[in-house]
Amino acid sequence: MKKLILIIILFSTLQVFSQTQIGSGNSRVQITYRFSSFANYRAGWDSAYLDRKQNKLFLRNAQLLLKGTFGKNTEFDFGLDGAQLISKANDPQNPALVDANLTYKGLGFVDLILGYGKVPYSRNNFVSFFESPFWQRPEIVGGAFFSRRDVGVSFHKSLLRNTVNLFGGVYNGLGESSLLGLNDPSGKFEYISRAEYSYPSRYRYKEIDERISVIPMFSIGVNGRYTNKVLPTGENFAALTQGEFLTKVISGEKYTYGADAAFQYKGISAQFEIHQMRMQPSDSTSFLYNKISKSKAEGKILSGGFFGQLNYYNLKARSTVSVRYEEVNMNDLVPGYFARWGFAYSYQLKGFNSLIKAQYFYNQKEETLIDNLNHKHQFRLGIQIII
Repeated sequence: MKKLILIIILFSTLQVFSQTQIGSGNSRVQITYRFSSFANYRAGWDSAYLDRKQNKLFLRNAQLLLKGTFGKNTEFDFGLDGAQLISKANDPQNPALVDANLTYKGLGFVDLILGYGKVPYSRNNFVSFFESPFWQRPEIVGGAFFSRRDVGVSFHKSLLRNTVNLFGGVYNGLGESSLLGLNDPSGKFEYISRAEYSYPSRYRYKEIDERISVIPMFSIGVNGRYTNKVLPTGENFAALTQGEFLTKVISGEKYTYGADAAFQYKGISAQFEIHQMRMQPSDSTSFLYNKISKSKAEGKILSGGFFGQLNYYNLKARSTVSVRYEEVNMNDLVPGYFARWGFAYSYQLKGFNSLIKAQYFYNQKEETLIDNLNHKHQFRLGIQIII
């Protein structure tokens, strides 16, 4: 055990940020390179489960990000992750293509975003992975149940000095799989909208109160998404499109709706989100019905969950401590639910981009018939460095 701890401390993670800006005025490009890896260790295994393949070092990121402007009204974001391109993984938390979109602000009454990027659903989706004290997002918003990115057309409107933000858009509805170049036999889109209000001023998409707010700040948001992708007889969605739990894309109607809240004051911050999906598969023999007749299930399956997170940042100690609790019911027709506690600690070496991060997860309950984790404990340890 001592040797394992030493290996984790010495080689666990490396996260590198380097930024360069080219150009000036209305035409400029900011180049950022990010590299990260971590050591993962799981314990408390089921006695019959002998596979320990997740106890190893992972290369998480090797990103090259470009963000810039040209002219007075156009901005662009482009990012690639070399680590994911090489592995050919389709991980929604860590995709190979991070962003590829244009934002046009010349209309005046609304900003228009074209291309591939994060969809405006869930406050957590707007928070950068590098702004979180944890190494993983909560399960319900991590991308396994509904997509985090897609190809589409979005709009954004800010009001009242950015205290009110309105979002909406039309998307392929295939999420990260839109990049695979596969056709959707249903030919239908997904529609997403979001509204949020902050008080008394603009609330940034950060989990930690790094500015030590001198007055209490609040933000609340509501969002929804709808799609009705009914496949023609004999057609199927392409492999990986439907996600790990077959809920990201279904043949039939799907309503997803949720709400979130955030708070920060004098280094203390908190976030809460709750989400619910109502799925109505067109196929009465759908796997989602769990061998229950469509009529007995009233033609619907519910899936959803929530999480709450509390953080404290001490400027003098250069430290952040966080605790998170989350629950997910992956399918209301399948007995059981998932529950997990998470704890994180980070120590600043040089600001928030240069710190030591440690994470511990305790899987309190498992929905074993859908996602048997086979372990109770997970540890991750990391270092984040600016070059």
